Parts: sequence; C-alpha cells; structure tokens
Amino acid sequence: MKNANVQNATKPKFMPSNDVEISSRPTEKISIGSVIYIRYRDNVLFHMAEPITMSPQTRECLGWLVDQRPDYVIISWDRNCEPPTLKGGDSKAGGLVILSSDILEMRKV
Repeated sequence: MKNANVQNATKPKFMPSNDVEISSRPTEKISIGSVIYIRYRDNVLFHMAEPITMSPQTRECLGWLVDQRPDYVIISWDRNCEPPTLKGGDSKAGGLVILSSDILEMRKV
C-alpha cells in the first residue's frame, strides 16, 4: 500500500488558472452550421518521454458546428462548398469531435 501512496502523491493534478472558467461548458444550443470558436483541453500522445512531465494541452479551433450533444460537439473546419450528393453527407470533411467535459469556452463567431 505504501507504493500506491507514493505514486498518487507524484501524479500531476489539473489546476485551472484563474482566467479559465471550467463551468463555462456549452449549455445553450448554437444553431447547426454556425461558425464557432472552441477552446478545449486536448490529450497529449507521448513516446520515449518522462510521463510525469506530461499534461493536457489547451487548444483552440474555428469551424462550423455540425452537431451538439450533451456529451460532445462535432465541428468541421474543412468541408465541401457544393450541396451534398444524393448519397448524403460530405465524405471529405475534416474536423473534430470534442467531449463537452473538455470544452473550456465555446461561442458563436
């Protein structure tokens, strides 16, 4: 049990800075297709590095809101400007699915 306590003591904890309001998660619906700005916490992939020095990064993104669910949003930053085909959708779109719990700020542009 002693080893578990030592490991827990060295784990980094997320401490938001004073300018980040964690409670500002998306609560109001923004209409689909709106251009939005999102600031979010992102996972970090590391390889051959000291794990204890790693922490999530804060990133930002601009794009069109594709969908907004209680637990995530879908944003597209690259899409076809032509109308959808008969098959529907845009198979060449690029974007992100961001968990609502990771969103620090989201607003319509």
